[in-house]
Amino acid sequence: MKTAIYPGSFDPTTFGHIDIIERASKIFDRLIVGILNNQSKKPLFTVEERVDMLQIVIKDLPNVEIASFSGLLVDFAKACDSHVIVRGLRAITDFEYELQMSQTNHILDAELDTVFFDHGFKILIFKLHHRSGGGQLPRRHQCICSGICGTGNAEKIFIRRIISIMSKIEELISEIEDYIDSCKAQPFSNNKKIIVDKDIIDDLLVDLRLRVPDEIKKYQKIISSRDSILSDAKAKADSLLNAANKQTDELINEHEIMRRALEQSNQLIEQANAQAQAIVDNATTDANGIREASVRYTDEMLKSLQTIISHSMENTQNKFASFMTSMQGTYDIVMANRRELRPDDPQIAQLNEPPQGGETLQ
Repeated sequence: MKTAIYPGSFDPTTFGHIDIIERASKIFDRLIVGILNNQSKKPLFTVEERVDMLQIVIKDLPNVEIASFSGLLVDFAKACDSHVIVRGLRAITDFEYELQMSQTNHILDAELDTVFFDHGFKILIFKLHHRSGGGQLPRRHQCICSGICGTGNAEKIFIRRIISIMSKIEELISEIEDYIDSCKAQPFSNNKKIIVDKDIIDDLLVDLRLRVPDEIKKYQKIISSRDSILSDAKAKADSLLNAANKQTDELINEHEIMRRALEQSNQLIEQANAQAQAIVDNATTDANGIREASVRYTDEMLKSLQTIISHSMENTQNKFASFMTSMQGTYDIVMANRRELRPDDPQIAQLNEPPQGGETLQ
């Protein structure tokens, strides 16, 4: 199960907070909304009051839990067995601070990562002018707002806090006005210039600043630096756009180069195939011609050899027949001489008998 922590002061809860909670609850199996209890600040609502308000907000989100914590966020994450922190970005100026915090948390716990969400809404949930008929909220946030500011305790808590703070601020303003009225006028100034005690004025102003909630100060700071923020955002957006256009042009050029290279390579392959086929065809034709010439030459040589052998055999047979005839004549002469010289010799008489079957000297 993937668990994420969404930490913050939530003093008060805003539509941006609710938007991030709803979106993060769809991504993670379990989402813990951690309410920071910072003793060094004077919050608009107590921790218990903020927990109660957020409980109303998440009543339809079964995988979201509310918890308060104090101390280091990394310790709270370890206690919740979570390795993911969810943070919201209201403007570009928030990113630098949030990035530093993310890097610091990662140094303290290498397994702890941060996921950033952009704020879908930057309006305070408790806007009194919406209750008085000014402005129309989307249906989803009308339901949330009515759930929080309907007939429950959250509405009474908020109104009581606002009245308390406004009354204290008005008391301080009245004290400043009373003090100014009690100051002595400078001579010859027609009561337009007065002599004041700087320390008293400083104390009153410090007290007045302390009564203003930190969230309001933060929003005032953002509003006061709106022009510079928008200018920086526009410059960064233009820079990103130019970089994107440049990268797009480079990709287009690379694509065109690759296309042309592919066409050239296909042409070279076709030419190489054609040349190879021509070489094969020529070699086949030459080989066939050589084979036919070899066959013809072999046939001619065989015919010539056959003729030579036939003539040789005829000559040999003729010479052999002549030789046998000559030998037969010689044999007859020798036998005739023997009969004349030894007529009584039985061997000769036996020799005088003609060969059986008419045999002759072969």
